[in-house]
Amino acid sequence: MINIDKKDLKLLYELDKNCKQTLKQLANKLRSKKNSVLYRINRLERLGVIENYYALIDTFKLGYNSYRLYLKLKNHDPEIEKKIIKTFMKKKEIYFISDRDGAYDLVLCYWVNSQKNFFDFFESIFTEFKPYIKKYVNMPMKSILFPSGYLINDYKRTPWIIEPCKKENVDNLDLNILTQISNNAKTSLVDLAKKNKTNINTIKYRINKLKKLEIIKAYRANINFSKLGYTWFKLDIVLNDYKKRGEVLNYIIVNPNTFVIDESIGFGDIEVELHYKSKQELHDFIGKLMLKFSGVINSIDHFSVNKVYKIDFMV
Repeated sequence: MINIDKKDLKLLYELDKNCKQTLKQLANKLRSKKNSVLYRINRLERLGVIENYYALIDTFKLGYNSYRLYLKLKNHDPEIEKKIIKTFMKKKEIYFISDRDGAYDLVLCYWVNSQKNFFDFFESIFTEFKPYIKKYVNMPMKSILFPSGYLINDYKRTPWIIEPCKKENVDNLDLNILTQISNNAKTSLVDLAKKNKTNINTIKYRINKLKKLEIIKAYRANINFSKLGYTWFKLDIVLNDYKKRGEVLNYIIVNPNTFVIDESIGFGDIEVELHYKSKQELHDFIGKLMLKFSGVINSIDHFSVNKVYKIDFMV
């Protein structure tokens, strides 16, 4: 276990909310000096607690729809799985890849902007890997994401909502900027201007426009929570009374360990992702949830995400 103190946790929380904050802003929030904050950031990066910084991009606003694909592999050969993951890492349509336990082995989240692209995507996967796939489930999805409130017991976090919406007008420069900051949110205006052969004011204007349109939802730190002792759990909740879904959701939302709420068609009526340090903590939360909504909840299944291979919200 890495030695982390309360100021480190506060710093990680602030970087998770907005990694573009200045050292002065962070120092004021931590009641510390800028040099001390910089030292902490460098140490957390060196230890691999902070893996990189990424822009949370709402690709629905670029005309793409989001899908999630669960794969169960035949015989679960580790070498075959590595080959599959390596291939999937190169596919621009896929913005998230992880493995998991339970009924399926891999989770992919991907974007497509037409029915043709949807079928082309599946054809490319099955042409190469169908002999190794035992079963799969594919479903449309949308998400609500939360900053990591459990790090400092923040129960009143502002969420980021990623859901189907009207397509916004963007051009090639906008798309280039989004691609360049997608997995490197701290890319400077100077570098962006050089890469796009334009001036800083133009880049600044375009980024402000993309933020105003909420295409850029946030700038986040990609934190390796396992190095802080946390496990990534997912719950699939089936309801007896769907009319009570909002009440159950409100209870889950204020839980600081909740960091994603998914909505899809295929598994649970409510899908929630949480970070806890032990299965006992997870079971305690499930017990409280079942007790409070006795008769409303039919069943709760859970599994853990073991490793995340890719987070890149730009196709």
